[in-house]
Amino acid sequence: MADYTKEIEQLEAILNGAVESITVDGISTKVSIDQARKRLNELRLLDDASTTMVRPAVIGMRLGGSW
Repeated sequence: MADYTKEIEQLEAILNGAVESITVDGISTKVSIDQARKRLNELRLLDDASTTMVRPAVIGMRLGGSW
């Protein structure tokens, strides 16, 4: 049972910020937006917490007399 909730949240924060590179105290970091989107989609498919099956309320019902 894999739970990638934290990593999904981090990737969503990166994508919502839409910053490709940042420099703090002389240390530069560059993020590939395309790779982040790809990884986010992969994690959403793998994440057990986000896959919930919902049963339909009614499949079908006929109240008339004959079929």
